[in-house]
Amino acid sequence: MNGSTSPMVGHSDGSTLASFLAAYRQARARPAVHREVSGSRLSFLLEQIAAARAELSQPVVALPPNVDRDRLAAFLAKLARSWALTGPDTRQLNVWRIASLGRHEVRTSSVLRWLLDARESHGLGPAILHGLLRRLGARASKPDLTAFIDGPVHSVSVEYNVFGNLDSRVDLVLENDRSVIFIEVKIDAPPGPDQLARYVALAHRKARAMRHERWIVLYLSEWKPPDTDGLVWLQWRDVAAVVRAGVSATGAVGTPAAVLLQFADHVQSLHRGQRHDPH
Repeated sequence: MNGSTSPMVGHSDGSTLASFLAAYRQARARPAVHREVSGSRLSFLLEQIAAARAELSQPVVALPPNVDRDRLAAFLAKLARSWALTGPDTRQLNVWRIASLGRHEVRTSSVLRWLLDARESHGLGPAILHGLLRRLGARASKPDLTAFIDGPVHSVSVEYNVFGNLDSRVDLVLENDRSVIFIEVKIDAPPGPDQLARYVALAHRKARAMRHERWIVLYLSEWKPPDTDGLVWLQWRDVAAVVRAGVSATGAVGTPAAVLLQFADHVQSLHRGQRHDPH
């Protein structure tokens, strides 16, 4: 190959094409005296094609003429070092797995209390409670469930002893000025004998004692309970769906969104060993 040839360098699609065409014309202009010369022409042409493809695959970035290249290089090197010091993406850390939440009822109830309290640090406000009541009301054809959210919830208690009775401990109790909600949480276990009927009676009694207009018991379980006035079946997949919808609606991003979505995935997985309805 002639020593005067050199790999072409272009700064735009147009200049690259022009360089390639010029090299192509140069290659064709060479006399094909014998097989070796012909092979040299083909080799030269293939080299130019490869160079053109490599250049066209790279984005063209033109620096303004007044940019100090040395200062820019120093800044980029410092930025790379700082980025390396930030460590791994914390959104990949599953706090619920680290905390061994598993299928533990009390721990899961505590996280649920955190989600249902609009004043807590999750950043979703009342979106989870409102979403659950709307979802359950629509599914059970009970539009009156949305009446429970006509005011802010001022009390969210976990493992609440109703009237101080240690034998009547409800997993979650939510109250505002006009309503009371009991939530009984079950994972891998059915309710005890007459437990749900007793909680319905206690919720009614507490509502009267506190002069609340409305009361309800939500039974959170993979088992469908018997039909009972004042009792509504809530499933873990409902909680998962509402958490995901709340994250989407509020525009939560970054680590807070990742933590919430991980919890949604966790409670969704509580259905993986779903048993047959014992009733």
